[in-house]
Amino acid sequence: MLKSASSVFAQEKPQKQFSVGPALEFGGGGTSFGIKGKVTVSDQISVRPMILFGYKPISKNDLNQRALDAGATQDQLNTPASQASLDNSLTAIGTGLGYGLAVTYDFKSPDSKIVGYVGPRILFGTASGSGQGFTTSTNETNIGLTAGADYEISPDFTAGLSATYNFSRNATISTTSNLTASSVQISGATFNFGINVGYNF
Repeated sequence: MLKSASSVFAQEKPQKQFSVGPALEFGGGGTSFGIKGKVTVSDQISVRPMILFGYKPISKNDLNQRALDAGATQDQLNTPASQASLDNSLTAIGTGLGYGLAVTYDFKSPDSKIVGYVGPRILFGTASGSGQGFTTSTNETNIGLTAGADYEISPDFTAGLSATYNFSRNATISTTSNLTASSVQISGATFNFGINVGYNF
């Protein structure tokens, strides 16, 4: 008996292995915008690279905590003059670039419309800025755990949400003026949220 044409030519739709699109990330020193991608290694493993522009490795809370560690009191830091000084320092640190990747374990909903994922993420950040008579450069390394989900809007597009807990974070702020050069270390955990849209191919 001859098989029907539909059974002869029916094939499973191939999975699209790559995705790339715009992204926003909130947390740390503010909001960054950039590009996130996804490379499907297997049915359950993906590599998710990212690059963020306007990245702020240091937040006002970081500077506030460092002042407290140095012996200042919160009442002293709450004065208008101290707050203005913190704002000026944050402006001088400037913004820069964040880049890194996550390696995730992926799991799908029964209809494959939603793909959840969880895995380790590493993110490097650099920034530079200047103040009156001095320049700064900042380097940061974050190691954390990211989790999120991508929803299939159509076969070609997904929208995603993610959250990352950076349990290991180290930043160095180097300051140079005409007479001196110094550096300070800032560490501590941070929490970030992200949203992204991906084009699948």
